This record gives sequence, C-alpha cells and structure tokens, in this order.
Amino acid sequence: MIRLGKQQGWLSNDSIDFQSWAEANGASISGLKFATITNTSRSGVIATRPISGPKTLLMSVPRDLILSAERVGELARDNPCLQELFVATGDFGKVSFLANLALRVFQHGEQHRNFKIVADIVVIQQYIKYLPEEPLPTLWTDSEKVLLRGTTLLPAIEAKLKRLRHEYDGLRKSTCSLEWCQSYWWGESTGQLTYSDWLQIDAMYRSRAVKFPPTSSGRDCMIPCLDMLNHADPVIPTAYYKVDDDGNALLWLSTDCAVEEGNEVTINYGISRTACETLYSYGFIDEPMTSAKGLFLELDIPSDDPIGMLKRSISTIRGFRLSECSGQISWDSDFVWLLCANEEDGLCITPPNDDRKEPRIAWKGSDIDRTSGIRHLLELDKKMWDVYQLRATSLVQARIESQLRSLQEWNVEDLQYGTQSDIRKCCWYLLMRLRDLEHKLLLKANGEMKRTIRDLLASPSVQLFLDLQKI
Repeated sequence: MIRLGKQQGWLSNDSIDFQSWAEANGASISGLKFATITNTSRSGVIATRPISGPKTLLMSVPRDLILSAERVGELARDNPCLQELFVATGDFGKVSFLANLALRVFQHGEQHRNFKIVADIVVIQQYIKYLPEEPLPTLWTDSEKVLLRGTTLLPAIEAKLKRLRHEYDGLRKSTCSLEWCQSYWWGESTGQLTYSDWLQIDAMYRSRAVKFPPTSSGRDCMIPCLDMLNHADPVIPTAYYKVDDDGNALLWLSTDCAVEEGNEVTINYGISRTACETLYSYGFIDEPMTSAKGLFLELDIPSDDPIGMLKRSISTIRGFRLSECSGQISWDSDFVWLLCANEEDGLCITPPNDDRKEPRIAWKGSDIDRTSGIRHLLELDKKMWDVYQLRATSLVQARIESQLRSLQEWNVEDLQYGTQSDIRKCCWYLLMRLRDLEHKLLLKANGEMKRTIRDLLASPSVQLFLDLQKI
C-alpha cells in the first residue's frame, strides 16, 4: 500500500516545498536549503551562502515536531485510536512506535473520516509524505538478496526479517479485536497494512532514527529537517546537533569549520560503524571507504565439548567481532575465551535447580558473576596463558577461513543488473563493494591469525603442554 500511495500521490508531497512546510511548523533554517546534490541522484542540505564563525546556529527544530516515544505518548492523550493502540500492544516500545507510524501513514482521505485527527497528527502525516521509499536490504528483491551470500550481512538480514515478521504477526494478533484496526488494517476487503508495508515503515524509522539527546543514554527518535542531512565519513562532518533545555533540536556548525556557498552540510551517523552496519541501517557504503572496518562472525560450540550446552546457556552473543583500525587487525569476544576454558582447566558450570534460577559459574573453585571476566582469569594463569591464546586464535582463524571459503564459493559476478533482471544497479554495486571490502579484511585477518598461531606454537609453555598431552 505504501508503494501504491507513492505512485498515486496520496502518500507523496512532491508538489509542496519541504522547506516551506518545515518553517510553517516552527523549524528555523539559516543559510541552508534542501536540494538534490550536484552530480548525484540523492538529496541533502546545501549552503545558500558562505557559512563560518564560532557558535553558528544553522537549524532549530521545535520539540513538538520531533517524533519520539515521549511525544507519541503525549499525542495519545488526545487521540483515542493511539490510546487503544498502546493499550493493545502493551508498551511505548519499538512495536508501538512503528504501529503509530503505520497509523499516520494510513490516515488519509475520506475513508478515515471517523478518526479524530488533531493538528499535531496532521503535521506528522505531512512529514511522512516527504519520506522516500528507503532502499534498505530488508526491502531488496529475492534476486538482490542472492548477492548477500557469503557476506556477514546475510545472517543479519535473515535475523532482521524474522524479527519483523514476528513484530507484524504480534501486532496483528494484539490489535485485530480493535474495531478500527480490523476495518482499516486487517479487514479482508478493506485492510491495508501488509507485511510489505511493515518492512517499509521499519525502514523509514531505522534509516532516519537518531539518538536524542545525541549521547549513549539518548533514545531513538525521528527529527524532521535534521534527518535530511547526509553522513560524512571519514571526512570531518561540517555540523553536529544537540538538544537545548526546552527539548528542541539544534544544528550547529562544527568548530573551526567553514562551508562555501553551494557545498553540502553534513553530520556523522556514527564514526565506528562498519561497512556492513552502514549498509544494514542506512542503505549505503561510504565512497571513500577502503576497509570494511570490521565484521561479526557467529561461532558454533565444538561438538566434542562436554559442557558445550552449558556454555551456550550462559552466552548471549555467540561469536566474535573482527576489527581493523589503522591497519591493525584485532578481535574481541567473551564467548571465544569461554570456549577456551575446559573442566580440566578449572571451569565448572552447574545447571539451575529449584533453589537457584541461574546457572552457577565457577573458576578453580571460586564463583564468578559473569563470563566477561573469563579472559582476565585465564591471563592470570601464566603457565597456561599461551595455551589459552593458542586455543582462542585457532578458533578465530578457523572461523575466518570458513567465511572466506563461503564468500569465494559464490560467483555472484554472473548475476548482473539490467533490463533482463530485477537486480537494480545501485544494489548490485553496493553488494560488490561489500563483498570486496569484507574479502580484503578476511584475507588479511586470516594471514595475521596464522602468523600468531605459528608464534604461539613456538612458545616454551605451549611446547611443554603439548608434550605432556602425548604422555
């Protein structure tokens, strides 16, 4: 229905100037305009005059225009439909937030005249009409998803689609008894909210959500106007946003930065994001990027581990993160270190019982609260530390090599875009870049791990341990 709405025009505001709408609804924009970036097909924010100087305010967006969980809760007090929606879904979390977006998307025209539409609802409806159909991987065609094979994006997208299906089915189950939901969302002949629409709504939210305030404690929200700014990385962004004491969003010129007339104003979406994470969340990969920066590889517990199932029961993240920074390869994982510790080394995991709901974890007779301290405990054992490192590095290297094989086995270059295919050129190009960047990182990491293994095998403590195993 969303795609149809864009095509038919009832979910599109192409004829209305976005900047005029923004300013009419309280946003203040100084020296900027929303326009198509020169020599590209994407839109962004352009300077209409030279901008420089300390403490230069470029844009302010009023609190009432920000679509946050808090704001949605306020709107619900004046809208019976929202009240019923939140009661049915049970919270103000993500599902309720997306359901609210769905409500805004489909409140249009005469067919919804029974709704109580307050002014604030109309404003947000208009904003949604400006949002494009987001080209995130969850919305790619089946042929385009074939290009994901061998990349770390494939399991991430498969897991995401599974969660979205669970959300959609849960929303339907919890709201089908509401009269207006049954009529406008789920009715056999009148229902409009499809699983495809749910994917689009999630993409609208996920590709534009920012932390507000922009700190680790901030909550995700959508900020009209500010979300039109593009990402700049590794180039230093020309602007940054903050929240004032009244809850308004403010866009400031970066310190010691100047923007020429006609140049783009940008912010940073997250400097630590990998190629896979950026493509997953925003549907692009930075053009200057020459390294994947990192990737996450899932890891199975060896079948011959006698306490493997118990290790699984106390692990939430079963894999490791591989990173490259300034040319240096590293990996990080509590799970890998847990796999390296065995019962004969001193690890004891006792299943829950009637008196204890959680498994009991002990190392050499002493209880430990969490698995995140395993590496430190292993390192304290100086005689065995090189052995533990060898076990860990061997696990990591084997998994890297397996991923390399998987990536190389799929000859996706035979799958081309064009008139005879439903593979779009932009998607094909992005996946070729991701495959190339991840291949380079895996190849480099595999070589590094093999060198580390060779060095560890030469360690006297490892040699002694191996000799004792032969006895």
